[in-house]
Amino acid sequence: MLVLLGVYVVIRLTAGDGLVARVEERARKVFSTSSQTENKANLNSSDQTSSQTANEAPRKSDEEFSNWIQIQTKNLEVPTNDPIEFERKTKQFVNQLNSSQLSELKNKILNLELPMNERIFSNYALMQFEGDSKNEFLKDFLNSPVPQFPDPKPHSEDEVRRGQEFALRYMEIDELFRRSEDGDVQARVILSQIAQNHPDLKIQNYAKRKLSEIRK
Repeated sequence: MLVLLGVYVVIRLTAGDGLVARVEERARKVFSTSSQTENKANLNSSDQTSSQTANEAPRKSDEEFSNWIQIQTKNLEVPTNDPIEFERKTKQFVNQLNSSQLSELKNKILNLELPMNERIFSNYALMQFEGDSKNEFLKDFLNSPVPQFPDPKPHSEDEVRRGQEFALRYMEIDELFRRSEDGDVQARVILSQIAQNHPDLKIQNYAKRKLSEIRK
């Protein structure tokens, strides 16, 4: 999902102008197509290599993990000359993390006290995880309460923050959609549950829309 990080950066950089609707729509448009085109065309072979390497490589230490998060968060808005290689390296690294480190990534996404860049990169990194527990990570995040902001008036800071929270969750739904289209039955069940039972109507309706777009 090469476009993923680009959209995250758009969300971050446009936050100041309060154009939340445009940010959300941009995220929806990009994620509805990214997994079906660029990801499959460019990354299939490198994904296999990355997965094989991760299985053979030693686990990352907590110090390596912390340093990695710090560096990547700091460089999030710096353009990369080779986005395919960046994604390959991210996928390789995240698939060498242990369960505690993966849980920490999930907790970072949910932590409203952290800088948005750190939450953005943590979400992006977790999307690259290929282990069996990935669907459960996505489910846990989507079932977490959507933060409420006291003053979501047009062009206000609260409106921007609210839009960011929805955009992050749309990205998780799009990942469930991608996995469902690839034949992942568990991902499809989770997506269906979100579409039927999520307490937030915006999340519920977006999940319904993605569920209706599955071609298998």
